[in-house]
Amino acid sequence: MVFTDMDGCLLDHHSYDWEPARPAIEALKRLHVPIVLTTSKTRAEVEYWQRIIGLHEPAIVENGGAILIPPGSLPFLPPEAEIAAGGRTAVWRLGWPHPQVVRALHRAAAESNCGLRGFSDMTVEEIASHCGMTVEQAALASQREYSEPFLLLTPKREPALLQSFLAQGLMITRGGRFFHAQRHPGKGEAVEHLIDFLTAEGRSVTSIGLGDGLNDEGFLRVVDHPIILDSAHADELQRLIPHARRTPNPGPAAWAEALLHLLNQLETNPGPAA
Repeated sequence: MVFTDMDGCLLDHHSYDWEPARPAIEALKRLHVPIVLTTSKTRAEVEYWQRIIGLHEPAIVENGGAILIPPGSLPFLPPEAEIAAGGRTAVWRLGWPHPQVVRALHRAAAESNCGLRGFSDMTVEEIASHCGMTVEQAALASQREYSEPFLLLTPKREPALLQSFLAQGLMITRGGRFFHAQRHPGKGEAVEHLIDFLTAEGRSVTSIGLGDGLNDEGFLRVVDHPIILDSAHADELQRLIPHARRTPNPGPAAWAEALLHLLNQLETNPGPAA
């Protein structure tokens, strides 16, 4: 299974172009290797990109807030998964509901005298401007269910905010553009849940992970073959996960090159994990 972050990895960080990744995507499809989008994006965004790219596998949304399981994408449904209202996709929820996260975030900000501006405080046009998205894409990004991205307006108050976060039961992660407030531990736990479920059902799983942000550390530690895409956080990620492979460039072309190279290695010299 391939677990991948999106912005700066499968998608270009600025243009959101995914076409350079197509050769690796097609190779994975031929090999029947699932591509599990593992992202801070919302369910609405992920379902949009799955339609565009042609993916029908499970996905991990909002930094591990939930695992989406489209019909037929797993041999069995986990007992924790529920069919979403009005749809056929099952949702394995791991995070607090978004309104509860927002209330706790605002309490933490007030207690720590920290200025911040979250998605809930922004117009769709503001979100589009900050993310370099169209207004239509920003509308999908605003449909939060388990986490709240925010901009920190008083960086010197970050330590105090973190302390208040813990008191409110929240956790914080940092993506490529925003901090993210959430209750669930992160992408790593969601990846572990999915792999553990499949292995308990008798499946042998070889896992590959691709990420470029600090919020990717957890799942890159979990997978058998971690790959770090070049980014502003790549040096720190490499220090945290020294055995991970590293690409010299960011984005979908580097994503495809790294995957194709690794697939070739696994095919010619499968190690214990394969």
